[in-house]
Amino acid sequence: MNKEIFCTCGKSKGSLNETNWLRHLKACSIKRKSTSKTTSNIKKFFSTTNVYSTTHLDLENVHKPVNDGHNSYLVLAEKNLEQNPNKLNEDGDPSNVGLAEKNLEQNPNKLNEDGDSSNVGLAENDALLTYNEKSNVQPFTSTADFTQRPIVIGLKNDPIQFVKMNSITPEQKNFILELGPCQPLPEDIPGKMYPKDKYGRHFNHLWYYRTIPDGTKVIRDWLSYSLSTDKVFCIHCLLYGINIHGMALKSWTKDGFSTWINGLSRIINHEVSISHITSTIKVKIRTKCLPLLPSMEHKRKCQISMNRQIVSELIAIVIFLAHHNLGLRGHNEKWSNALSKGNFKDLVLLMSKHSGSLSEHVTKLQSKGKKELSFVSWERQNQLIDSIAQNIASQIQTNVKQSKFFSIAIDSTLDTSRKEQVSFIIRYVCPNTGSIFERLLAIQESPNTCGNDLFSLFINVMGNYNIDWINDLVGQSYDGASNMRGMYNGLQSLVKAKNKRATFVWCHAHRLNLVVKELVSSSVDSVNLFGNLETLYSFIWCAKKRVALYRQFQEKLNNNSEKHQLMALKRVCTTRWSSHSTSLDTVLKTYSPIIDTLKYIQKYEGTGDAKTGATASGLLDYFTSYRFLLTAFAFQKIFRILEPVNKLLQAKDLDLMAAVVLIENAKYKIYVAFVALPTPRCRRVPKLSGELQRDEPITDPITKFKIECYYGALDIIQNELNDRFGNDEAELLKDLSLLSKKRILELKNSPNSLPKDAFKIVCELYSTFLHYDDLVNEYQQFCSNFLELEKSILLPEYLHNKESESDESDYEDGFDNIYGIIEQDEIENQPVFVTRNFESLGSMRKLFKLFCVSQLKNVFLNLHTLLHIAVTLPVSSCSVERSFSKLKLVKTKLRTTMKEKRLESLLKITCEQDCVPNVENVIDNFANKSSELSKALLY
Repeated sequence: MNKEIFCTCGKSKGSLNETNWLRHLKACSIKRKSTSKTTSNIKKFFSTTNVYSTTHLDLENVHKPVNDGHNSYLVLAEKNLEQNPNKLNEDGDPSNVGLAEKNLEQNPNKLNEDGDSSNVGLAENDALLTYNEKSNVQPFTSTADFTQRPIVIGLKNDPIQFVKMNSITPEQKNFILELGPCQPLPEDIPGKMYPKDKYGRHFNHLWYYRTIPDGTKVIRDWLSYSLSTDKVFCIHCLLYGINIHGMALKSWTKDGFSTWINGLSRIINHEVSISHITSTIKVKIRTKCLPLLPSMEHKRKCQISMNRQIVSELIAIVIFLAHHNLGLRGHNEKWSNALSKGNFKDLVLLMSKHSGSLSEHVTKLQSKGKKELSFVSWERQNQLIDSIAQNIASQIQTNVKQSKFFSIAIDSTLDTSRKEQVSFIIRYVCPNTGSIFERLLAIQESPNTCGNDLFSLFINVMGNYNIDWINDLVGQSYDGASNMRGMYNGLQSLVKAKNKRATFVWCHAHRLNLVVKELVSSSVDSVNLFGNLETLYSFIWCAKKRVALYRQFQEKLNNNSEKHQLMALKRVCTTRWSSHSTSLDTVLKTYSPIIDTLKYIQKYEGTGDAKTGATASGLLDYFTSYRFLLTAFAFQKIFRILEPVNKLLQAKDLDLMAAVVLIENAKYKIYVAFVALPTPRCRRVPKLSGELQRDEPITDPITKFKIECYYGALDIIQNELNDRFGNDEAELLKDLSLLSKKRILELKNSPNSLPKDAFKIVCELYSTFLHYDDLVNEYQQFCSNFLELEKSILLPEYLHNKESESDESDYEDGFDNIYGIIEQDEIENQPVFVTRNFESLGSMRKLFKLFCVSQLKNVFLNLHTLLHIAVTLPVSSCSVERSFSKLKLVKTKLRTTMKEKRLESLLKITCEQDCVPNVENVIDNFANKSSELSKALLY
């Protein structure tokens, strides 16, 4: 049985006679064009045909040569081939390819009987006949066994997915070459045929093979067919081509080729082009050098791994120094310097004794110097600091966006270099745990601190961190300065002009400090008290000999009685909020050593120095007087009321309602202290007409002191607390007070007692996030089920104490008369605050945690949103003051020339010590600082 004969172009002889068939062979443009270019002998660059698999793996995650997965697919292909050894010859035996060429060589003079070749050029025929004889192109393989072609497992190695990749790593290139070209046969395609174009033409699977002059057939391992796009691509040019975006190669590497009318001709033209041959040579060289390249790649990755280990240890050193506010560099950092090389390099040398990788790196640096890549230079230190700070800032930014709502606190101060530094603290709540965080977002220099300048700086900071303050900012807290608090040009008014929901809260701690400031200057006795305390500090603590005497008398007192830690005198400082209280407590606790010290100075130093003797005598007379003792104990009693409130108002996790209760408790205690014991009024005999009447002065010194000093101080405190903690947020707080436990239990017992305008103000203010009717309904439903939810989800404070069982009396939180005047009959029922347990103060934090733990957000959506906003509202700007304390520790007098960017990065690291940086991300960020670091640290 005669086998069917085909031309090189794929045309079948069919019923053509010999004359017409020979004319077709001579006129075929495919062979004519193939003879236009010749190539040198490249046989040495080609190896035997690989078995290709069309298995797909995620190329984006390929970082290592794939062996196991690929081999498993090859085994599957071979297994299928053993079961169907003749499958390849069913629909197009590759052994039939090029038989027409072979017959033509054997019978060059045999003509077809029909003889129709009027449209064929003779010059093209001659070139076609001589092409196979003159071409020096050697076969890809002389022993190709086409029965071993793999059965297509799938089309997931479609070349179009490689084309879409922006960049291909060397590991990915190796993997793509191991997969081989995608060459599906018709029987592997749904419908058993290739897709047809609008002219009815389609791709021919015979084009996968090439017949060379000696009759040997080789597979085109570069030709890859994309069934999804019905186009063919050149894998070799795609991976290793030069100028793949040029017009000549674009159709084979980017756009794909699909002009099937000239399919074989274009394929032949491309595979003999210089660009394709160059790409194929690169592929074959890579294949031949494959044993060498993995070893080189492995060595490179080992070096990168060691470099990353070195940098991770350097990151730990930088974080340690930043947390302890220590300098990094010294004046002489040369490795040959026998003395200190600076804290950073000294710690590097110390760590190198316990780290092999760091020890090897330090040895190279000491021997080769600048020739070796260094990670410890001053520039690399700054880049490490910046990378760590960026990672911390990125975590804060992510948490703020997850929380959605946030508030801001801003203040400014002068640093040691006389620059005005503006600190930005952001407050947000974790939506999963209900924890409250206040983080340092940024610290910027601003020589001008008027309202407009601060507003412009605020907008820039929010823009740099991509924070949507116009929609998500719900609160702002500043001190009482006019540039911050001003109603017209203050920062708070400018922010509220853009975002009406940004409720301004005047810092409670600043307000209370102003109350104390007025208190200590309320009378002559108070001025004398704190003035003499400051004089005592200057007189004793500023002379080392007197300080030694003061300590000796303390030690002597400890030997005779119970031992206590030696104390130091504190100065009365107007900028430190608790200085008045601590200074007074120190003097009262070490009263005897102070008196002994003053007597010793008066006796032994006063005789030789009149000024010293006079000062010691004056202080001794005052501190041994009854007036001092009366004044000191009176103010100590007042400070015991105000000082705990002052400290608790500085807490980060305090919410607005708990702060209100703290202030109300302080007002109540002052009121109780002001109420004197009732004394009967003596009846006085009325004077007759014509008698002179005059007011009798107070002659009792104790009574006079009580009225003028003690009651005067209490009167000042009451007036100041009422004035400074007035009704600025009263309407909002009235709605928020309904979220206290006491009000919830009241609504549970009497559902109809809810005021008609409840939550009206807060819904108008935050109308974007809250719906009034839904909020009221959710609140009533929650109140009716509150106790059951709390008992089933939260553990009680005590498990076995029956006296601690839940009762409505346990939820007294001081909201009975927040906005009214305390009546006489209510005094006995008022709570007394002595603890930091905010939950007992009407705090909303525990209630919000209940929502988070029990995942009630989807059940009570509006109520959850209201609680979220309520706990996000700021109470004070004390975190800003804490950042200023860190600023003084970081930018000391020895570091006044520090750049602003470095200062901000160091402050972020030292202020947010609980925000642990991701070391791997820090290394990647550090590697992107320069091309050298990228080569040394990125795989």
